[in-house]
Amino acid sequence: MIASSKDDTDTKLDKFIVEFKKMLENVTSKLSEKELEAMKFHLYYYEETKRLMKIVAREASQLRPYIKSIKNNKIDVFSDSLIKKLEKHITQWETNGMLKR
Repeated sequence: MIASSKDDTDTKLDKFIVEFKKMLENVTSKLSEKELEAMKFHLYYYEETKRLMKIVAREASQLRPYIKSIKNNKIDVFSDSLIKKLEKHITQWETNGMLKR
């Protein structure tokens, strides 16, 4: 699946998940238990990919204000307040189990 933008990727992945669910519904009765388990795992994988994409996009948007300055070497020293702010954000992210369902 090749996409030219985040929105394009979201749209294609959404459509793919919908079509995968339809296909799974149509073939479920013909699958063995192991095959059904494998198909359900694939569906879970695609849904998790979409969920994680959203988390990464949200987290990246919070860092976006600093990226240009860092790329242009405009930040000689990270301020104590910036470090504390980022540390707090990361701690909350870990504490709240952002990668868990």
